[in-house]
Amino acid sequence: MSALQDIRIALRLLRRSPGVTGIALLSIALSVGATSVVFTAIKSVLLQRLPYEHPERLVQLRTDIAGAQRSQGGWVSGDDAYQVIRRQRTLESIGVYGNVVFDLAAEAGAPPEALYGIRISPSLLPTLGATPMLGRNILPEEDEPGHPLVMILSYGFWTRRFNGDRGVVGKVVNVNGRGCRIVGVMPPGFDFPLRREATHTPPRYVEFWSVLRRLDPTNDHGGLSVVARLRPGVTRSQAAADLDSISAQLARQFPEIDRGT
Repeated sequence: MSALQDIRIALRLLRRSPGVTGIALLSIALSVGATSVVFTAIKSVLLQRLPYEHPERLVQLRTDIAGAQRSQGGWVSGDDAYQVIRRQRTLESIGVYGNVVFDLAAEAGAPPEALYGIRISPSLLPTLGATPMLGRNILPEEDEPGHPLVMILSYGFWTRRFNGDRGVVGKVVNVNGRGCRIVGVMPPGFDFPLRREATHTPPRYVEFWSVLRRLDPTNDHGGLSVVARLRPGVTRSQAAADLDSISAQLARQFPEIDRGT
């Protein structure tokens, strides 16, 4: 009975001071909400396995500059990515990607819209161990200059813009004033780079993956990101030593742009 008496007394006190009660309840609600947000972030980033094939063998490359604060991002220049692909011995496959925005023209009653997406090398999805739900991956020859533009849709964008029409594969849409062929649709659980659920795709989330021009010294790709898969039996330390050796080689060969990186 003492517990019931304590509850009654507490309720009487709360009724006598509604302002204090409201502030207390608001503080509790904010604390619970903040805790839930933090836990959700930790769960998605640290506790859950990455939703890719054998994620323990996936690594991300980045450029650090001597004397500067260590980078928290995954930026790599196009030239360095090209050189790493040519020289490395510890990575089974390497995927390169960068941000892009497409202006999709209006058609069949659907308004024009700006789409946020990712340019990817044909090797990126195989590196992740991911395949489209419909259609196919980007082919190696489709990254050559002058080749017609192709794109793979996110599941969310496919359902929102094309009403889940399975016949969309092969359709040519107008983006940035030129034709672009839709070659595939990714499954609902696929999201790369990891942001939120792939079914939620307002413009600030990835809505498509298009082709990145072939990496070579004649193309200015700007800042890119690189994800790679370790060869079987290779450790992260061994891969890091391999990349350190490549960095030293590039610093000697291209001192104007690679010294100290």
